[in-house]
Amino acid sequence: MILPHSKEIEAAVLGNMLTIDGALDESLPLLSMDHFYHEENKEVFKAILRLYSDNIPVDILSILNEVGTRVSAMHLSELTNLVINTKMDHHCAILRELWIKRRLLRFASKMEAKAQDTTQDGLELMATLDNEFNELSSGLKVSAETAVKELMVESFNEIEAAQSNEGVVGLASGLWSVDKITNGWQDGDLIVVGGRPGMGKTDFMLQVVYSMVVDHKIPVGVFSIEMEKVKLVKRLMSIATSYNKTKIITGDLSTAEWEGMVHMTGKLADAPLWIDDTSTLTPQTLKAKARSMKRKYGVKMIFVDYLQLMTTTKDSRREEVGFISRSLKIMAQELAIPIMALCQLSRGVEARGGDKKPTLIDLKESGDIEQDADIVGLMWRPGYYGHQMDGDGDMSWYGELIIAKNRNGVIAPAPFKYMPSRGQFTDWKEVKSTGSTYMDGLNFDKKKAPF
Repeated sequence: MILPHSKEIEAAVLGNMLTIDGALDESLPLLSMDHFYHEENKEVFKAILRLYSDNIPVDILSILNEVGTRVSAMHLSELTNLVINTKMDHHCAILRELWIKRRLLRFASKMEAKAQDTTQDGLELMATLDNEFNELSSGLKVSAETAVKELMVESFNEIEAAQSNEGVVGLASGLWSVDKITNGWQDGDLIVVGGRPGMGKTDFMLQVVYSMVVDHKIPVGVFSIEMEKVKLVKRLMSIATSYNKTKIITGDLSTAEWEGMVHMTGKLADAPLWIDDTSTLTPQTLKAKARSMKRKYGVKMIFVDYLQLMTTTKDSRREEVGFISRSLKIMAQELAIPIMALCQLSRGVEARGGDKKPTLIDLKESGDIEQDADIVGLMWRPGYYGHQMDGDGDMSWYGELIIAKNRNGVIAPAPFKYMPSRGQFTDWKEVKSTGSTYMDGLNFDKKKAPF
């Protein structure tokens, strides 16, 4: 089957590269071998790339020597006769568009065969289809150089915006101590929040989600692999009302509490929040669903609970987790939004002595998580392990999100107050009195923050 192509434009582009001064530098960043359909033209372009990379002059003689008998001298002669006196970018764009059409036709044929196969999963096919289309779209995008003056204008605008928002240049978490360290969740970033079971990872995620969608009306998407979506909403209702989770789950509410719940959850009902609880989620399916959420609802951030529950076809668990973390980072960059993924830490945290503070080495099953993440926060609650502050203080509600990796700022602990019965997180304020330390998280004083 003959696929869409233009032998004349291929020849004219190659002819310009060989004969017109500057055409080579203008064209090479815009093209790849796949953009050429005819085999002889592919061979010529491959030879041009090799000579160019080796700093060898690119001309007819050097090309002839490079391609040998794979390309005839007559064909090379014909190329030099098809020279165009217009800018190369237009003709290079045509070659890229023709390549897109060829790839679409090949992919459509492949997908038709898979769709006929009853053993294939329909959702996976849809995810593959969506990913292919987006890769094709990105194949038409070529980044160009930008004058530093233009970049400085953009930089000044971002600095001014950060100044007016107390240094937060990304999306605010709702916890001042966290934002002070991270500078906010920024587009393209992968944020990993790790912790052992019982540390409050899901509640922390939901507190951030609640602040974004209710307090700031920022649309977000949540993918819950571990917990059903209705259970997540009940936890959000507990955050909204400050009611005990158990009272909401069991319905053990007085008439006044029912009325209060209806009133206090009204803003949550109208919040721009979308929850997906697909239990068997692959990186490909997640990407397709997240892209759809962004297109339909304009979501500004994606949350995943949690990373290790996603599935792939990799042979080993280490490869699997590494592939998942890399896929999440790439997805954040492609969607140009931050992605927060919760992560289970290894049992080594509990096995060690002392205060049992987690470190990056505790990231379970793969060092790739640390490598791919822009920010890694590790949850630590000393009271969970029976530790006390200053010998006699109440540590049951005290905790830290230890920012152990931060491409956007400093490495430091962000103290918080966590009330497990309500699932609520607030900032922590230390008040020293007669040697004891107590919390007053609801009236956090930034001037007394420990940094």
